[in-house]
Amino acid sequence: MPSRTYDTQFTTNFEYINKELKPKQKFTILYTHGFCSDPWGRKPEEIKKWCLKNDIPMYRYELAGHGSDNARFEEADINTWKAQILEIIDKYITGDIVVVGSSLGGWLSLLAAINRPERIKGVLGLAAAPDFTIDHMKYVTAAQRAEMEKYGKITYPGAKYHICCHQAPH
Repeated sequence: MPSRTYDTQFTTNFEYINKELKPKQKFTILYTHGFCSDPWGRKPEEIKKWCLKNDIPMYRYELAGHGSDNARFEEADINTWKAQILEIIDKYITGDIVVVGSSLGGWLSLLAAINRPERIKGVLGLAAAPDFTIDHMKYVTAAQRAEMEKYGKITYPGAKYHICCHQAPH
């Protein structure tokens, strides 16, 4: 699996299926996975099969701090992931794009569409979770809020991740 180092200095794996463009082809699928998920699971594999069957290019990648880059998980945030998807659109895919995002990837797909409306021709959200952090905060206890204020993150016992407090982009 090839890897790429982005301007944010995170290095993650990616796959770019770039078929020779045919006259009927008008876009590339850009798949973005969810929080603590990966781009190699069942959903993206089904999308890949559809793209191959229909001769449609597809780009999928690991979010910074995920998968091959999970040792740096706490260094990444929504701003990092937004910069990553916009860099992919600006530097690595030519032509029109349909963004497909699962969960957090749905949020990032919407941010991409807002920031690159001239390139994004469609958005497909799979259980999309735009700004899921707002909904999540309803379930945070007083002790967790104090932890968030003091350390900038909440640690969940037994979990492989932390919820970090960073300002989300608009």
